[in-house]
Amino acid sequence: MHTPFLSVCIPVYNTEQYLAECLQSVIDQDFADYEILVLSDSSSGHDQNGRDCKAIVKSFKKPFSKPVIRYLEHSKNKGLVEARRTLVYEARGEYICMLDSDDLLAAGALKTLAKLAKENDYDIVQGSNNYFWEDEQGRTEREGSGKTYFGKLSGKEIFHEFFVEHKISTYLWGKLIRREVYLQAFAEISPTYCNIAEDLLQFFFITRIAKTYFGTEDLVYLYRKSSGMTSNKKIDNLRSWEMVCSTASVFTILFDWNKIDENTFRLTPEEHATLQQFSQYYIKNNYKQYTEAVIPELKPQAYELLCDYWGENFVKRISEES
Repeated sequence: MHTPFLSVCIPVYNTEQYLAECLQSVIDQDFADYEILVLSDSSSGHDQNGRDCKAIVKSFKKPFSKPVIRYLEHSKNKGLVEARRTLVYEARGEYICMLDSDDLLAAGALKTLAKLAKENDYDIVQGSNNYFWEDEQGRTEREGSGKTYFGKLSGKEIFHEFFVEHKISTYLWGKLIRREVYLQAFAEISPTYCNIAEDLLQFFFITRIAKTYFGTEDLVYLYRKSSGMTSNKKIDNLRSWEMVCSTASVFTILFDWNKIDENTFRLTPEEHATLQQFSQYYIKNNYKQYTEAVIPELKPQAYELLCDYWGENFVKRISEES
């Protein structure tokens, strides 16, 4: 069986209305040595034609056609960390290309990224991104905000430029990541339910393990604005709210990993302070969503859930500062 150079991995959860366009952007690439893996994380969505995730994927599969498209599914929703873990474990490529199911690959993206990875044996290759939105006037595209460090980094420089200097975005999309590095990163991450900041958690370990990085100015990714979980939508059920609160799981894992004993830490004081800043940023964001997006009748239960995830004292302190 042929081993593809890279695996395009697409997790899906209730974004079926965008999935066909997403898949088409991969099929249209001018690069052949790849496979596509689509995983339904127990998604219940349908596209405009009433098709579920499996039916949409099936519509792209033709006998003896290239690339190979594989469909996977979770019988129950496990969140994005575990969805990506399953995809990486199942992938056969040397490199992983994560693609969110409501986004698109730019024309020539895979060829651009694969050429750099092949010729230089980089562990991570990243390109530039644009964002877009669609309304009555059609599609509008703008220069993206995802940060790319243009040039080469090695060893500890990668983690420092990402985590401390914030010169590399946390997003997993728009990058090729060596599968072996990704697998080593997952070995550091205990099974967890998480949907927001899950990219920070994974890329934290990826950048500590990776030995080489290269960023190019070439456009490789198109990010769909305001279609995801963090867009401004009313939260009217505890299931949706728990998806937001699960952000805390990221920092539980990272703080536990960092602490060897009472006086010994893996991170430097500067890096530890940065981790605390990230934590405060996300709890503030969660609390803002609680005040602005959670419907009034849900607020008492939502507040309890927020405290369960983040700790009552932490939530109270943030509420007093807000």
